Amino acid sequence: MNRPCTAIAEFASAQAGGCESVAQNEMNFQAFDYASSVQNFHAAGARLQRSMKKTLIRRVCIAGFRILTLLAFTFFVVARTVSANYSIEGVLTYEGHGLGEPKDYKGEVFKRTFQVSVEDCKWTIKMIPIGNTNFTYSLSTYDGTNLIYLDRLTQESFNSLRSNLRHGVTNLFQSCIVESTPVPRTMASFANAYPWLAFASGCYFATVTNDSVWDIYPLNMQQSFFAGRRQIPCIRTLSAVPPYLPTRLEYKWTNLATMSLDGKILTRELPPAFRKSFVAGEFRSDEFTNISGLSFPTKFEMREYRPMPNASDSNDFRCTLIVKGAVTSISTTQHIWSNELPNELLVVNDYRFYTNSPVPSYLTSNGFISSSDNPSLASARQAAWQRLQIIKNTAHIAPPSIHVKPALIRIFLCITMVAPLLLLLWKHRSNNKTNKSKDEL
Repeated sequence: MNRPCTAIAEFASAQAGGCESVAQNEMNFQAFDYASSVQNFHAAGARLQRSMKKTLIRRVCIAGFRILTLLAFTFFVVARTVSANYSIEGVLTYEGHGLGEPKDYKGEVFKRTFQVSVEDCKWTIKMIPIGNTNFTYSLSTYDGTNLIYLDRLTQESFNSLRSNLRHGVTNLFQSCIVESTPVPRTMASFANAYPWLAFASGCYFATVTNDSVWDIYPLNMQQSFFAGRRQIPCIRTLSAVPPYLPTRLEYKWTNLATMSLDGKILTRELPPAFRKSFVAGEFRSDEFTNISGLSFPTKFEMREYRPMPNASDSNDFRCTLIVKGAVTSISTTQHIWSNELPNELLVVNDYRFYTNSPVPSYLTSNGFISSSDNPSLASARQAAWQRLQIIKNTAHIAPPSIHVKPALIRIFLCITMVAPLLLLLWKHRSNNKTNKSKDEL
């Protein structure tokens, strides 16, 4: 009897032991699951930290690369705009041709001496004509903000103009042009832009980051109410030595441009043979010499080309200009920079506003040019608009005869103005005669 009870007890004990074993297994499993979860959590945290670390490192590397790139670019720009102070003198020849001339036609060759002074990015170019009795010199000067042009008349030419002033005009002043671009425009046969390309353009080209540059050929309307500039493609090669002057330049036109009466830039397509682009100018400088760590060319040449209006192939163009220059002296001695404008009253033709308004004109003295945002220029700009409107109205309402025979119009206006005076004078004399007759009676 005891055996079954013992067996039952043993069974119960075994069952209890089995329950404890199961319970212990469940606890062990829960502990293992918890430990596994903790381990997985730590593993996930570690992976997250590694990922964040990699992301942070990546971002730091990218930011560092950008900063280094910016510093490198800044260093490059600063290095290529190294401080330089020098002056160069030389002589050049200028030979121009028209589109209607034969290809082998030899035109008149003009001679100029030039003086170039450079201080960092400021420069002055003085062109002195040889054999020209009308002008003493032509000046182009850039002070870092304004670019000023002055053609200085000889005293004989100035006196001749003064003696032939129109009736009612009592004052005659020298005039100058001011604009804001650092690139000079070509000024007729004075050839001022070409010594700039050869000796003073390094600072400008160092700032150009794409293939477009300011064109040296201006966009002027025929009556000069508006003046504009545009940027064009240019293939350039610069010297690797300060002041990093160009060795080769190739100016390209993709269209032909001019200005309208309302100041808009009008473009028209090139002839089909040059539809993609046309090489308008080729510049090259040669025989460089090194002085005080600066490299300068001793010779340069510029050739300009224009397409024939009815060009049928890519060879149908003309060379319209040949400029050749040679250096006679170079100096790197420190000098005091000056814009050299005369200390006298000058008429300023202000081109800084480009297509925003017609060219205003005003007087200045002591070589001082007001800033373009100076309120004192408001009246000059308003007067320019009024002059333009008068010209537009006159051109719009005037009959053809006014343009064909202006002398007749002047006679008619004189008669119209004088007639009332003659009528008053006739009445006055008639009254005097009547009064005299009454007195005699």
